Amino acid sequence: MKLLTESQKSQLIANACAAREAAERGHEVDPFPVVKLFVPDGYLVCLIAELDPQGGDYAYGLYDDGHGHPYEGFVLLSAIAQAQLKHGFRIECDPDFVATQPLSAYTASARARGLIQA
Repeated sequence: MKLLTESQKSQLIANACAAREAAERGHEVDPFPVVKLFVPDGYLVCLIAELDPQGGDYAYGLYDDGHGHPYEGFVLLSAIAQAQLKHGFRIECDPDFVATQPLSAYTASARARGLIQA
């Protein structure tokens, strides 16, 4: 299953490269998420901000598996795409998602509420 467009991949890789370059200079980068992946039943939401520039499927973002414990970190896109979901739902990419704040703001809100609202 293809989750991301080429344009989204390019933006995500650019974010990852900017974060790496900033870290090498001792700075932090707080990128805006580029992609929102979700399940229509509302139990899984993932906001992706970076993608491994080496061609892997490691993505960095905010992940919520629907159990009330969202976390910021790395996820495997292949694992998300192959997740066994209830009621036959599949992972979808929200074509209308446009981030309005950096990833850290979504993370703080998700931790306070126990879920991602984006």
